[in-house]
Amino acid sequence: MKKKITVFYTLALCLVFTSIASASGTELASHIQSAYKNLKDAKGAFVQKSFIKEIGETETYKGDFYMKIPSKMFYKYRQGSKDKVLVEGNTILLYQQNQNQVVKSKFDPASYGAAPVALLGGLGNLQREFNITEKNGKLLLTPKGPMGGITLLEIVPSKNPFPIKSMTMHMKSSTVSLTFEDVKTNTGIKDSVFRLNQPAGAAFLDYTH
Repeated sequence: MKKKITVFYTLALCLVFTSIASASGTELASHIQSAYKNLKDAKGAFVQKSFIKEIGETETYKGDFYMKIPSKMFYKYRQGSKDKVLVEGNTILLYQQNQNQVVKSKFDPASYGAAPVALLGGLGNLQREFNITEKNGKLLLTPKGPMGGITLLEIVPSKNPFPIKSMTMHMKSSTVSLTFEDVKTNTGIKDSVFRLNQPAGAAFLDYTH
């Protein structure tokens, strides 16, 4: 379960990392930051490809995402999995269909690096946390310290209002690539979208205490 939760955390963290990318001073980072200045919310589809190094196989998932700057994110998978994840402030809720359970836990910087909570609050300093370079049209972010298992984050920018075309997270045991599609921005997403209701009969596990 921990491996799957780590992927969910990574998805959320990467969307937040991009919102303060101007700290690098690079051209691509400045482009991303310029687009994010007026970004209040976004929704769209994504394709996730997870390469598991231990078994040498790639798993493909498709789903939809909703985000509100700075601290609300909701994902639901519709192909390859039916799991759902909600990140709100310092709390994460994960619905795992196969286990028929909802897991609530802290969005814990002690477990996933010192930056996540600070970034969600809009207080992170990307230049302090990452070494930032550009290569072949990509923004490369290398953590200066431990950060949720991420060793390298690659971002391919887009000229669309949502400035991220795709991103790839390199970790010791896996590589997770996300491609975003049909993204709409500043549509006024209602707060009611950011809810994860416990299905009838599902167990509820609370690890926040």
